[in-house]
Amino acid sequence: MKILGWLLFAIVAIAAIAFAVANRDVVTVDFDPLPFTLDAPLYLIVLASIFGGLVVAAFGGMAANQRLRTRVRRAERLNRQMATDAQASKFGNAAQASKLGNASETAWLGQSGDPAPSRVPIRGDIGTRGTGPGGTGPGGAGPGDASPKDGRSP
Repeated sequence: MKILGWLLFAIVAIAAIAFAVANRDVVTVDFDPLPFTLDAPLYLIVLASIFGGLVVAAFGGMAANQRLRTRVRRAERLNRQMATDAQASKFGNAAQASKLGNASETAWLGQSGDPAPSRVPIRGDIGTRGTGPGGTGPGGAGPGDASPKDGRSP
């Protein structure tokens, strides 16, 4: 893989040298709203423009990478919190479980601009809706139901 990278670099370098030799004519670049003009060889202007575009793209990529790294750190922190909470509730340590779990009953991954952030249950979200009377599952009246499921009026 390293040889392929060097080969690609050599091809691009040879093409840049051939372009520079073929375009040695001096051209004038006028920065229209500003009172500046630049007289330089065409190859220098083109190669400088390409290099400037690569630098701008690299900074944009670094910014996107930083956002992703921030989300990964947030998810890892949430994962550690959930593991600690699960261990505390598994061994019946109610004081530690309540201290950890009540900090955020429901955690949200994502940023405020995300269209639909993922809801991650931490504690109390799974199994809270029972199937008996008062639960929202089959056989029980839900919070908005006017009558029980068996058809009797209240």
